[in-house]
Amino acid sequence: MLGVIQRYKPVIDLLRKEGSRLKILDVGGGNESILPFVPRKDYDITSADVWFRGKKKVKTVKASADRLPFRDNSFDVAISVDMMEHIPGSKRKKAIAEMIRVASKLVVIACPCGEEAGRYERRMIRFAEKFGKKLPWLEEHRKNGLPDENGILKMISAKNVRVMKNENLSWAFILNFIEFGTNPLQKLIGARGMMAIYGPISKIFNFGKCYRRIFVIEK
Repeated sequence: MLGVIQRYKPVIDLLRKEGSRLKILDVGGGNESILPFVPRKDYDITSADVWFRGKKKVKTVKASADRLPFRDNSFDVAISVDMMEHIPGSKRKKAIAEMIRVASKLVVIACPCGEEAGRYERRMIRFAEKFGKKLPWLEEHRKNGLPDENGILKMISAKNVRVMKNENLSWAFILNFIEFGTNPLQKLIGARGMMAIYGPISKIFNFGKCYRRIFVIEK
């Protein structure tokens, strides 16, 4: 849960700056998107994904990121968090264009970026193998190739874009051990409780060599 908070906290902060009662499209958001960490009444969330498993906690639409079945400006904000690395590089430019098309105010795209992030993932795969475990989501990253910051910027056909760093690479490795050791306590406290505790602290670890980049596109 701590890793998920590290990933989502900057995105949630950006949404809060836009105000409440936002209509949000989360591309690749699965069954619950950001709902575990925010009050349900504050946001109208739709998740667009290729498949869903388990109980659906937000509105869901089965769709590919590069072919979103929505009209132009249908949502206030479109977000995508750790989705771009799960689709082929050939589809990323169209996926970004689709998110920009359907959002009227803001687009936020967060994803692992660059060779340093790739080396970190290979390190994690080797580490897991020593304990007889597999990390299939990282294998999919390797298959598709991680996005590159400059490459993503070239794909974004918008002038008002800025880039934020997220999750220091050294901290990301340590966080895996903390997650494992405190998992029962995290479940007891719950998602919003952990967000209240760890969320403000998470900002400290967005420096130096980071695993993820967050692209903020203002329309």
